[in-house]
Amino acid sequence: MITVAWGDCDPAGIVFYPTIFSWIDRGGRVVLRRMGVSRDQELSGGPIFPILSAEARFLAPIRLDDEIAVQVTVSHVGRTSFTLAYTLTRPSDGVRVAVGVERRVKAMGGPEGTLLPTPLSERERSELELLRPPA
Repeated sequence: MITVAWGDCDPAGIVFYPTIFSWIDRGGRVVLRRMGVSRDQELSGGPIFPILSAEARFLAPIRLDDEIAVQVTVSHVGRTSFTLAYTLTRPSDGVRVAVGVERRVKAMGGPEGTLLPTPLSERERSELELLRPPA
């Protein structure tokens, strides 16, 4: 649960849109930790999980002191990439305030600073599958 702070808002008193992407990123970090990926591992030359694309739709205003719940599900798992879907809801009234999608890839550093797609491990794949919504 996230409580909207003063610094999250624009001069109109509504959450500034990049803040929502920050909340989405926090949800993505939780998923990576579940997959066994630590930030230290990513910073020390291990595999990284960069974002290939991200988008959001803003459905209702979010204001100072609102509490926001961020739900993350997995909509696709490929050989080297996966797609996370986000729903942000204000529990006090049940309103969906935003939805987002983020596509990430597992990659290792290659020659001359390039990134090379790397297959997801069985553990990573299993943890992602646990986050798929029921059919």
